[in-house]
Amino acid sequence: MKAILARLNRWSRWHYLALALAFYLVAYGIEWARYDWNPSIVFHFGHYYVEQNPNWTPAGAIRLLGNEQHGGNGYDGQIFYYFARSLIEPGQWPRGFSMAYRAPRIALPLLTAPFALLGNQALVTGFYLVQMGLFLASLVCLLDLLPAERRYLGLLYIASPFALRANLLMVTDSTALALVLIGLHFWSKARPGPARLGGAWLAFSLAILAKESALFLLFPLGLWALVRLDLVKSFILVASLLPMLVWQIYLREAQGMVPANILGVFIAPLQGITGLGLEALQIVTRSASPLALLLGLARLAARLLLVLILLGSLILILGTRGPDAAWHWRLAAFFAALSIVFADHFYFWGVFDNIGRMFTMLLAALILWQAEREQPISPLFGMLGLACLFLSSLLFLRMAFLTPVMPYDTWTNPVHEQSSGTRLRLDPLKPGLNPAL
Repeated sequence: MKAILARLNRWSRWHYLALALAFYLVAYGIEWARYDWNPSIVFHFGHYYVEQNPNWTPAGAIRLLGNEQHGGNGYDGQIFYYFARSLIEPGQWPRGFSMAYRAPRIALPLLTAPFALLGNQALVTGFYLVQMGLFLASLVCLLDLLPAERRYLGLLYIASPFALRANLLMVTDSTALALVLIGLHFWSKARPGPARLGGAWLAFSLAILAKESALFLLFPLGLWALVRLDLVKSFILVASLLPMLVWQIYLREAQGMVPANILGVFIAPLQGITGLGLEALQIVTRSASPLALLLGLARLAARLLLVLILLGSLILILGTRGPDAAWHWRLAAFFAALSIVFADHFYFWGVFDNIGRMFTMLLAALILWQAEREQPISPLFGMLGLACLFLSSLLFLRMAFLTPVMPYDTWTNPVHEQSSGTRLRLDPLKPGLNPAL
């Protein structure tokens, strides 16, 4: 194992970039192949939302059907697409979505909106270019931040199952993290000049506008700078809040939106984890045969593994003793883990994709913490890393062989050509793929 890690440490950034590209080309290819090789599937356009935004939907897009009693199938990627499309038409907002916590996350739509000037299909391409461009740029920045003897941790960032799902769903968890890492690249120099400080401020500001969970990393970083009496860097981090505040004020005053109030709906300490436990208990007590029991628990396997990863992370964070030069990243990991503990069951722990995305910041904080610690990397962290790599393998297996194709057709506006998507039964008691945070 040491020989393998030593070899990875000697890899150039081009090796890591090539590996990242191959990793995501395979992932995207598997997903496209399930839906007639149509790249629009990553946005998960839902029937309910396409009907309300027909002129903004790209012709030939995959349109998911079913689950109309809960607003129809679909996922958050479509929301960011429609917001990006609306930015080139002042005064227009996407229809059918709750603006309360959608509109504040404007960074990804803002970065991709220029592509909409070339048409709806160009906007689809633009999302891929921006999302993967930021991911690859952040990988280069992370490799520069990692000590030479721990450069292999970049492999865990590439193969993160949480960033993988965020990118495949075209949502902003991985975008926010990528922008934080890019900002760190500018911010990390001992005496950064005005240009680097400006770059850090811009990247951090966009990260917060991409998703508020960026603050899990940035707030401890600001405390670290303040403790070191680095007032310039502290000011940069405080100033990165200004664009978010200005945007929130605009939404409130000009659009009548109150973004923050709805977030309390999703906060339910331990309710999500206990709800998952009740799911497992029902399977154990109600299964009619050992095979039914095995199949039922297999459906929960990925989420049960998330519980183990969360538990291991908390043990690592709270149980590590001794001086810690990277205490700010340890605090960041604690904040990220706490948010997962507080996540409810219906919106998060009930659906793997919803809760899995919340681990994106946690894994990144753990990587940064272990990379900067003066002590050897914890064996427990190594076990967590292997668990994450195993989960990535499980996700590839699930995409390729286990997850059924959802019912869909092809949007042609106004004529809809029915495609050959395999239908599956939808449980009305589940939120399905309804958009969540």
